[in-house]
Amino acid sequence: MEIELEHIHQQNNDKQKPHLSSLIMPIKFQTAFKEFSNKHTFLTSGIEKIDSVLKITTGHRLSIVGKRKYTQILITRLCISALSKKGHKIGFDTSNVIFVDAGNNTDIYQCVNFARQCGADIEQILRHIIISRVFTIYQLTNMIIHELSHVIQKFDSKIIVISDLLNMFVHDPQIEIKEAKYLICGIINSITTTRALEDVLFIVSLAYEDGLYQNKSATPYDHKIILSRFDKCIEMVANNNDNALIDIHIRNSWHKNNINDLSNSNSFSITERDLLTVSCSLR
Repeated sequence: MEIELEHIHQQNNDKQKPHLSSLIMPIKFQTAFKEFSNKHTFLTSGIEKIDSVLKITTGHRLSIVGKRKYTQILITRLCISALSKKGHKIGFDTSNVIFVDAGNNTDIYQCVNFARQCGADIEQILRHIIISRVFTIYQLTNMIIHELSHVIQKFDSKIIVISDLLNMFVHDPQIEIKEAKYLICGIINSITTTRALEDVLFIVSLAYEDGLYQNKSATPYDHKIILSRFDKCIEMVANNNDNALIDIHIRNSWHKNNINDLSNSNSFSITERDLLTVSCSLR
């Protein structure tokens, strides 16, 4: 009788306990990139050929090099994209964009044009682009090394744009090459290693007209050394065969052994109209 009661008691316990298999959730597998994407918002240009290759978000360091006209248009476009509403595909979810104008060539009208094409509130967009114009290389160096970490906290910004970084160094006839290299090294080190800036997206434009790696005796910098410190790069140059086309070369990382080699980069061409026009699909 006792054995029978124990058997019945065991049966009741078995009914109350769920099977172990029902408690184990199926294991899900996903790529590291998908997990990274779920945790980050990417900034897109709205140009499909570029966005399909380049993924940029907070913590990245992006250099845009090439013809000044093209680099200026693209960084302006990225600024507007960063501030567009969250409902837009190009929204980056930052309160403000810090724009350091090192070349004195900010084009507010181009900002207005892109904002209008996006269907964004133009006044609100312009209110959230915080512009700082610097007029000497020493102002520029002090701003980047000593002030930017406080500025991003003050304006709650996740993106800093430095336009035409080397312009004043190239055009200052009194700066000695040794001193220029020292200041540029300090700027690049601050951009790439300062802890207070590590969660901010940095976009820096470097303008040139005659080729990326020309060696000029009066040039106080080496593009190869500078670009090796940026994990992503967009090169924009005029097409040699068709003036209506812009050749784009994109690298998502720089390797020590092939800093000067763009042959393995993602390369394609776009028109200037592509660069200036925001697709209706972004609205």
